[in-house]
Amino acid sequence: MMPSQTIKAMMLIFAILYGLVILFAGNFNFKMQSTGLDINNLYRFPHIWNTLTNFAEFFNVFPAIAIVSLIGTEFTYRTFRQNIIDGLTRNEIVTGKIILGLMISIACTLFVFVITLIYGIITTPNLGLGLIFQNSYQILAYFLQVNAMVFLAMMLAFLLRNTAITILIFLVYCYPIDRILRNTFSSIIDERMLFFFPMKSIAELTQWPTFQAAFGEGGIANTLQEMNKQPSVWLYVINTLVYCGIFILLTFLSIRKKNL
Repeated sequence: MMPSQTIKAMMLIFAILYGLVILFAGNFNFKMQSTGLDINNLYRFPHIWNTLTNFAEFFNVFPAIAIVSLIGTEFTYRTFRQNIIDGLTRNEIVTGKIILGLMISIACTLFVFVITLIYGIITTPNLGLGLIFQNSYQILAYFLQVNAMVFLAMMLAFLLRNTAITILIFLVYCYPIDRILRNTFSSIIDERMLFFFPMKSIAELTQWPTFQAAFGEGGIANTLQEMNKQPSVWLYVINTLVYCGIFILLTFLSIRKKNL
């Protein structure tokens, strides 16, 4: 499969799976009169911005795999070496991949934005412009999140130079390993330090709706929200920006130190 076809295939899978999840979740209606719980509120403005960006988080692996496949293929067929012969510098090669990663992230973000906007308009009664765009900043948080995943995958692809191994290590680190490390260190370091772990910071960029969104304003919602109190989202934004810088820096260093 050609690199461009791989990217298209991964993006198509992202769109299809995300759409199917939205359709399934939107048809799941649950109310509990005794507590005031109403799941439908999570799919209405303004809370739908939080809900659907969190669903999208689970599929960020596909744009990451797309960039890994492209870079891995170019190493396999020595495209980078040919680019150097044709006059490109190593820095220009990496810059080109960063721009491609940004384009992939923009495509994912625009898709999530459009789906959220359309779905929210359909499900929300008494629409108003202020209500529609309240909490829409979550889209920007999602854009940063998918960029972080793509840049992490890009760094690993340049360091390892093997598509299969890179995808395996990426998946293993992002899911079981990072959580295992946090659980291990939770008994050694201050719990607040766990918020600085890479995948924790990246994952927490897209915040789930508050308990008040599902339960309404009241005692049980306020109690649950207090129990699940999280640091400010700005902590995660700053952490993720720092990690994105580290991923990009290591990518530049890796291509300078090795033969192409």
